[in-house]
Amino acid sequence: MLLSLIFNRGGATAGPRQAEMRVIQALIPGGDLAAIANQLRAMKRLWDRTKLPGLHIRRDREAELIANADRDYSGETLVHL
Repeated sequence: MLLSLIFNRGGATAGPRQAEMRVIQALIPGGDLAAIANQLRAMKRLWDRTKLPGLHIRRDREAELIANADRDYSGETLVHL
């Protein structure tokens, strides 16, 4: 889900429209999936629900997948950039 998010929103973290992206970046090392999911939901503030309802639904579904993830990844299975 995070790869999809970065692909769609870009990797920039500067500016007020990227506030949640900065928080997510800080949360990743600790693996706080619930907090990361909450940030995905929080970023829906950026888009008008009446004009982009599908985007709101997508962010909610991405957040649910992250919040309910139950797999632990070892160092060999992670992608390091």
